[in-house]
Amino acid sequence: MKYSKIYEDRGLITIRYTAPVENLFWKRSGMDQIGEKILKLIYDMNFDSHPLIFHVFSNGGAFLYQHIALSNRKSKTPVQICGMIFDSAPGDRRILGLSRAITAIFGKERYCNSLFSALLTISIIFLWTLEDVFNYVWNFIRPSGYEVQTNPSHNLKFESNAWPQLFLYSREDRLIPYTDIEKFASYRRKVGVDVRMVCFERSEHVKHYIRHPQQYVYSVCKFINDCLTTHYNKYHD
Repeated sequence: MKYSKIYEDRGLITIRYTAPVENLFWKRSGMDQIGEKILKLIYDMNFDSHPLIFHVFSNGGAFLYQHIALSNRKSKTPVQICGMIFDSAPGDRRILGLSRAITAIFGKERYCNSLFSALLTISIIFLWTLEDVFNYVWNFIRPSGYEVQTNPSHNLKFESNAWPQLFLYSREDRLIPYTDIEKFASYRRKVGVDVRMVCFERSEHVKHYIRHPQQYVYSVCKFINDCLTTHYNKYHD
């Protein structure tokens, strides 16, 4: 199913982007440039004068959005983000979650089996540890250096923005526990963010739209309407 159709059927313009797998696992530092390129694309298409809503999926999408938001904060003319939708995200980093994510991504390949997933998980954890140590030392030597943002659940939790956030999740999610999402959402609510939460019954990771299309579309559309109404009232009173 094309999620963009939810928006396009209502006359809204969409931009879709999927972060490369290599940047999610092996070349995470490249996400900084990707975030900058997407922000530049928004400017080039003259969308910076329009209210924007981000709709991201899983930790990969949250990781990507985190770098777009970082680039936006650095910009002299930030784009107007008026809402944020998280589908099955964000979640804390866990070894088991990483292993299941690898299986979900590479599971259809013939060479992917339990041993392959385990070896790849161990390799990625080792690589991430080296990367974290290197960045810590590098930023200690040169404090002005770029610090790789590797934990979307932690970094987005303390983000300074206050635009509304909608969380779409399920207790049946085996990749990201629903408790992670609820803890994240509860904290954002405590710091004054308008938080909406929709917990679906019996739907797997990022499969809520497939299992519950009517409820999903209703929740998303209501959130969009509320965000756009608030934005319009704020800038046109």
